[in-house]
Amino acid sequence: MVSSVNRPPSPERLDGAVAVITGCNSGIGLETAVALASRGAQIIGAVRNPAKGERALAQIIERSGSDAVEMRPLDLADLNTVTALVDSLGGEPIDLLINNAGIIQGQRTETAQGFETTFGVNHLGHFMLTRLLLAQLRGVSDPAPEDPLQRRAIPSRIVNLASGAHHYARGGIRFDRLARRHGRFNTFGVYGESKLANVLFTRSLTDRLDPARVVAHSVHPGGVASEFGMDGDVSSRLERWIRPIEQRVLITPEQGAETSVFVATSVLCGRSSGIYWVRKRPGTLSRWARSTAHAEHLWDLSERLLAQAGFAVPPVPVTTPVSGEPPLTAGFALG
Repeated sequence: MVSSVNRPPSPERLDGAVAVITGCNSGIGLETAVALASRGAQIIGAVRNPAKGERALAQIIERSGSDAVEMRPLDLADLNTVTALVDSLGGEPIDLLINNAGIIQGQRTETAQGFETTFGVNHLGHFMLTRLLLAQLRGVSDPAPEDPLQRRAIPSRIVNLASGAHHYARGGIRFDRLARRHGRFNTFGVYGESKLANVLFTRSLTDRLDPARVVAHSVHPGGVASEFGMDGDVSSRLERWIRPIEQRVLITPEQGAETSVFVATSVLCGRSSGIYWVRKRPGTLSRWARSTAHAEHLWDLSERLLAQAGFAVPPVPVTTPVSGEPPLTAGFALG
């Protein structure tokens, strides 16, 4: 049975696991890092702001009791830093990739490569990072049982922080708008499309990856009162509108991180793939989020946009099943 909304975070240990978490200098990302470090995971945080990263590093170490934590630079609005981060990881195996960083803006700006920033940060930067790390996300075989017949696959996990805001994209992703530099900027429409992209990307990964090696899930944490979207990323007028609502109806970052932690640690989520999770339960996807054709269009377009900007991503690696065990199926995948 799927867990209830009020179930506490899963207690599974992660000793020896390596977790890469983007945007973990505050909010949900920081709380996710604390929770995973407390379970024994080695944390590699990828952050845009070095000063905030250092403060977050000290807080994660103090609160988790683990010193297996480090911060590395990553600005998803500049794809050169994505390449630099991947190079710094040196090809070492990764068990968890949590694409947590996100942005919401009150006006149109562009990334270093000329993409609309909300789409560039929330989707395209994470698309490139994930594709470059897929060869390192290859899962392991559990050596614990003495009986080889009892060995099971332990897949690596990709957790994409999406949002219920993907329902705002009522017409799907308006791909023609991505290149538009003039005209009215719809903050919530653009943000909703970027979150729809997160869900569709998860769907495409699930369709392509061996679930015995790598599983992928998307997460809506609930409405969270955090520093998300700040640091000049939201207009002052929009911030004045958001802050009073936060005080009344939003949950804490620690509560918001519970679903990411659940998906990263629970046995259920290691034996399924492609689920959109809302407070630790499978959520309802929009019509566009269930569209295979829309997902494939986004995948192909993302590759083309990266190529046009001078960045190549390797093909999805072909893997063989874990020795002695057939691949696990994505039996809980929606859509």
